[in-house]
Amino acid sequence: MINLIHLILGYLIIILFNGCITNYLKWTISNPRPDFMDRCGPVISYNMLVPFHIKKYCGNDINTFKFRDGLRSTPSGHSTFISCSMSFIYEYLSTTTITNNNKAIRLSHLWCIVITLLVMYSRIVDHRHHWYDVVSGGIIGWTIGRYGYIKILPNIHLLNIKRNSSTLPI
Repeated sequence: MINLIHLILGYLIIILFNGCITNYLKWTISNPRPDFMDRCGPVISYNMLVPFHIKKYCGNDINTFKFRDGLRSTPSGHSTFISCSMSFIYEYLSTTTITNNNKAIRLSHLWCIVITLLVMYSRIVDHRHHWYDVVSGGIIGWTIGRYGYIKILPNIHLLNIKRNSSTLPI
């Protein structure tokens, strides 16, 4: 039961840290989304936008949430969240599964990587992010999830082994 509490608290800390890093980068970088021009509603033609000033050329209200959200594309929040979550789950399953074949363990948990790639692909297909938003979000999330698991829960599988070996039936 204590391991489950440590696991849940560690996961929540990692997700919270991941969200803070992602939102800080979104606000700092302010890269426009692929559909930004539709949100902007420019009052001039597209070929006249070379130097583009938002307040001068946008016909829509620039103080709405929808407009401001159009400037928060990099990194993808969905990609960082799913990458962080799946890397945490992947590391947990890989370290708590006891067997002699370590390569088989890694391959059996390949579904974590497949789910991550599907979510990342869906963000590009829906035209919510550019490919580099999704890739950077995936790298950030996977790094935070893996590093967080290693630092926060380094010996959780050893606790399981000790507890299970001490309670073997006679």
